[in-house]
This record gives sequence, C-alpha cells and structure tokens, in this order.
Amino acid sequence: MRRVLFSAAAFVAFAAPASAQAPQLAEQWTRCVNEGFTFEVDIAVNACTAIIGAQIETEENVAIAHYNRGKEHARRSAWALALQDYNRAIELGYRDAGSYYARGQAHYESRLFDLAVADYTDALARDANQLDALGGRADAYQYGLHNYDLAIADYDALLARRETANDFIRRGNAYQYGKQDLGRAIADYDRALQLDANAAVQVDRGNIFYARGDYAQALTQYDAAFVRDPTEVAAVFNRGNAKWALNDVTGAIEDWTRTLGIDPNYADALGNRGDAYRSQERYDQALVDLDRALAIRVNAIDLHNRGLTYEYGLRDPIRAIVDFDQAASLDPNNAVYRNSACWTRAVAERELDVARAHCDAAIAADLNADFLDSRGLLNLRESKWQEAWNDFDAAVRANETHAHARYGRGISALRLGRTAEGQADLSAARALDRDIARTWEEYGLTP
Repeated sequence: MRRVLFSAAAFVAFAAPASAQAPQLAEQWTRCVNEGFTFEVDIAVNACTAIIGAQIETEENVAIAHYNRGKEHARRSAWALALQDYNRAIELGYRDAGSYYARGQAHYESRLFDLAVADYTDALARDANQLDALGGRADAYQYGLHNYDLAIADYDALLARRETANDFIRRGNAYQYGKQDLGRAIADYDRALQLDANAAVQVDRGNIFYARGDYAQALTQYDAAFVRDPTEVAAVFNRGNAKWALNDVTGAIEDWTRTLGIDPNYADALGNRGDAYRSQERYDQALVDLDRALAIRVNAIDLHNRGLTYEYGLRDPIRAIVDFDQAASLDPNNAVYRNSACWTRAVAERELDVARAHCDAAIAADLNADFLDSRGLLNLRESKWQEAWNDFDAAVRANETHAHARYGRGISALRLGRTAEGQADLSAARALDRDIARTWEEYGLTP
C-alpha cells in the first residue's frame, strides 16, 4: 500500500541585513530579502548574487545574502544549490535556529537524513520553540532512518506543544507502518480527522483496514477520501487496490486508469493495471503498461508479472526467463519468483542446472505443491524417474486436486514400470482436468 508521506518542508523565515548596508545595494537587498515573496526566484537570486559579488558588505551581511539565496533555491527545490548557500552562511557566522533549520530541510530533501537530524538538533539547541525543527527531526527519523521509536518520541513532544492534523497523521504513520500498532495509528488518524477532514487522512485510515484484510471497510474509507477530493491520487489508487482484493477487476482497472489521469507516471498504477489486464488475457495491453512501469522504476513484482505475460500470453519463454531471473535477483528470498525461473526453464528445456538451483531454493523456502510440481517436471526432463515421482507424490499429498502433479506422477510411475499405478493417476488427472493430457503433450512428455 502506498503511504502518504509528509516531508520536513516548512516556511523558512526571511533574513534582513544586520546593519546599514552600502546605499548602492539598497534596492538589491530589497529583492534579495524578498519579504512576502514579492519577487520571482530568479530576480531574488540575482540580487543576492550581486550583493555577494560586490565585496563591499560586511561578512555578516554576506552570510545573510547567502542564506536568502539558499532560501530562494529551496523555493524551486534546487536543494544542492540551497545547501551550498546555507553551508556558506553558517561558515560566515549566520548561526541562528532558522539557518540550521533551513539547512536541515535541504539535507532532508537531499535524503541526507543523518545530517538533517544533526541540523534540526542544532536548531532546537538554539531555540527550543522551533517546533518545525522538532517535527522535521521526527520525519527524518521516521521516513529516512526508519527509527520509529525516536520518531514517535519527537512526535509526542511536538503534540504536547501543539496539535495539528498533519502532526497526528505523521505519528499515525509511524505507528502504522513502523511499529505495526494499528490501534494507536487509527486513534491518531481519527484525531486528525477531527481537526481537518482531509482526504489524505481518510486514505491512511483506509490503509489500516486494508492491512487488517478488511477490504470492504478499506473501500468505504477510500470512497470517502475520493468524495472529499477526487484528485487525491492515493485515494483513487488505493481504492483500486481494494477493489482488486475484492475481485472487482473491472472496477480496479477503472480506478487505476483514473489514477493515471491524475498522474500519468504513477508506476504502481501502471504495474497493477498491467497485471489486471494479464488476468483478463489482454496481453498486449498488459505488456504496454508493464513496460511503462518498468521504464519509470525497476520493480520485482512488475518484472515477474511481465514474465508471466511473456510465458503464458505471448509464448516467449526466453524473455520470460530474463524477467523472472531479474525479479529473483532483486528479491532472492521470494519463492514464487524462484519457482517461475525454474518452471519456465523446465518447460522450455533450457539451462536445467540453473532451473534446479531455483527450484531447490523455492522448495527450501516453502514445500508448496506448485514448487514440487516444477521440480518434478525438471526431474522428468533429466530422466530422474524416482526423483520425479517423489516430487509429484509430495505435491499430490499437499494438494490432492493438483491435476498437473497427478499426471506427472502417473508418467513417472510408468517410467518406473509401475503400470497399474501410473494408469490410475493418469485417469484421475484427466477427471480433474480434461485438457491435462494436451498440456503434457506440449511439453513433449507423454505416457
């Protein structure tokens, strides 16, 4: 589930020159300080640059010019440039709580979370009432460093001083996604809704029910979020997830399509819709969506789903193997990915030694009937009749209605000379699946 994150970004105060400046720079200072954001960013940046380059101001005022230029860079999210200016301002002696808070924000947005924590701590040491720094440090602990205990401690201190919906939401996130304490999370979200009935809170509240497996109640929450704000992308996307979990494939596709109308590059919506198209055997559309999702970011789930599209939809085992291998390399402990990498090779009679390594890893993680069935097929390919029978037998014991494994056990028994036993399994498998013999014929393996 996608969570709604709240960054440390907040209002950064203006800084005026500390003493009377050179008269010829008065107009530049007005633009550089840019109180009320009267001027465009480029105008303010150029004015600050002119003051710095003039080399006639005091060192203290040059530091202030750097700080203000950093503030302007931050306005357009040019965080590397902002950091350069904040660093220089602090080096030159501009070291109040605001300068450390501003640099902490730039470090946070640059994903330098340890440095952000240090700056927010310095800001609080200079001004214990710098509550945005306290909230920023909590965010860095939670969203950056994943230290949920320290994050909650800071949120607790923050909420003891002020109560805003955003503060409750962020602490709720720490309880929900970090501590898995859903009771406290929902209490925080409920309090946030009392303070500000916005769609984002409703989404997080829905995520609680989704995590509990109560998809119908989650859907109710996402519906409420959508009513509050039809452009809240998380509400629409997660509503699609809930519909998918409730087997409403058409409804899920509609919501993921609506999500992409809000954000065409929402990779998770593309990946999910691609998998939904695959489930409907709309393989060409599935491939388009999965390709687009993977072009935005590499994701093991989408790689695996694209592999399934190649394997079962487009009958292209070579490309399927490439995707399954990449998915397994990204998540080597995922038994499903390892099994797919084995199964496709076994069907296509390719790299059987590599296939065995994948099958063994999958079975070591989970004695699943499908995984045993895959290795059974692999053993048949390598004429290991007894090993094949053992795997198919274990698969059937795990799932008596597994027609594929029962048919494989029948072929294995025949290879071992156990004719009556083999014929009985073949007949039972055909009773479970009338097309099972044709499937095995496609492998080139017949009784």
